[in-house]
Amino acid sequence: MRLSIGQKLTLAFSAAVSILLVTGVVSYRNTRELLRTTDAVSQAQAVLASVDGVAAALADAEAAARAHALTGAPLHSRQLQGAADVAGGHLSNLTQLVVGDSLTRRDVSTLDTLVARRIAMLQQAMQLRAGAMLDSATRLVTSDDATSGRGAALSLIATVRDREREELAAQSVAAHRSGSRADFILRFGLLLVALLGPLAFFMVRNDFTSRQEAERALLESESRFRAATDGSLDAFYVLRAIRDGTGEVLDFEFVDLNARAESLLGHGRGEVLGQRLCELIPANRTLGFVEKYRQVMETGVVLEEECEVISRDYHAAWIHHQVVPLVDGVAITSRDITERRRQEEALRALSLIDELTGLYNRRGFLTLAQQQLKLARRGHRELVLLFVDMDDFKEINDTFGHSEGDMALKRASDVLRHTFRDSDIIARLGGDEFVVLATDTGKTGSEIIIQRLRRELLERNDREGYPYRLSFSVGAARFDPEAPPSIEELMAAADAMLYEQKKYKRQSAPLPAALPAAIPA
Repeated sequence: MRLSIGQKLTLAFSAAVSILLVTGVVSYRNTRELLRTTDAVSQAQAVLASVDGVAAALADAEAAARAHALTGAPLHSRQLQGAADVAGGHLSNLTQLVVGDSLTRRDVSTLDTLVARRIAMLQQAMQLRAGAMLDSATRLVTSDDATSGRGAALSLIATVRDREREELAAQSVAAHRSGSRADFILRFGLLLVALLGPLAFFMVRNDFTSRQEAERALLESESRFRAATDGSLDAFYVLRAIRDGTGEVLDFEFVDLNARAESLLGHGRGEVLGQRLCELIPANRTLGFVEKYRQVMETGVVLEEECEVISRDYHAAWIHHQVVPLVDGVAITSRDITERRRQEEALRALSLIDELTGLYNRRGFLTLAQQQLKLARRGHRELVLLFVDMDDFKEINDTFGHSEGDMALKRASDVLRHTFRDSDIIARLGGDEFVVLATDTGKTGSEIIIQRLRRELLERNDREGYPYRLSFSVGAARFDPEAPPSIEELMAAADAMLYEQKKYKRQSAPLPAALPAAIPA
């Protein structure tokens, strides 16, 4: 996927911001770690200072006690008390400093007990000295056994001091590492940003060049496309959907069209572009085209149809219509097929019409008769089918020639046309055979039809003065909607009656007044 200039700039900027953000987060974490390390270093230093203070205060107490044992001066007693107070203060600080360190806290508690025991022993020695018990006082001051607590206190002080010095060294190393890591990350982030700047510049410059080339190619392609569409025999439109606040498609707007579309619409390109479809051509809504376009957009299925256009807004009576869905609209290709449809109608008429008489031929009769039978069945209407055969047609041909035989067929066709209504279907099946499907006859209509046919035939023979007399043999069958036969069954029943009439009757014989119904097989 090819990225646009804006997308590349956004990508480069996002990368730079991401790098700086990561760098900032890492630096923040390192700073927090460095601060924790600094606090730990400060605490270790404070612990060492307090431990050293306890050791110094304990040494001062020992010195004061020895001096008092030698001289008995009251000054040394106050010095001992002062040293004891200093030691207690340092021990109290230690207790607060090592709250989170269970090991050191236990050691401090033990140290507090040992120092308190040693101070109490030294104070006891001073009391003995004051009571002239110099030897006893001297033994207590110089005593270094387990009960005196002096050695244990000094040993514990040394242990705590060593541990805190190790912790101080470890925290110092950690602080140095954190600082070095933060410095490296910051430098690395700045280096990446510095590299991304030129890279983004070259990317954008290359994209500008590619974009200009693409625009030139697009213009050339559009020019070729415009030339091709304007030279096309098909009308081409591009419509964009116009929606309401809920997203429902209300109408369509012309986005593009070719020269043939201008001709078909009767409007120039400048008049059409930007116009709403139903405002420019209201018939698009009444003819259902807007709904069809909406369905194409919703289903994504291409619509292709031939339809009649009954509107003054189109300069075509019939069009071939193809509608293709777009992202938010449709592309339409239309072709004026009016002339083709006229030719097809002419050909269709020729295929359904008997060329000699102008009546329907067998195909035309079957096509229309089947439709009438469907309508009669739904409407519960009776129909009458007459099978008509010219009598003595062979003698006319043999006596007067085939040209006169053709004229006889035409005259027979005229008799049938004048006898039956325009709504009735009259056809020549072939040779001298005719068929009539009389509609809306009712149950009593057959007598009227037969009498009308006989009267018209007699009047035509008397009036025209033909060198021969036209004569028909007729077979009939009734269509009963309650037991509807097929057209083939109806024709077979009428043909059977025709056969009987030709066998037993002549021209002078009366036509039957009652017609049998065709019985379905």
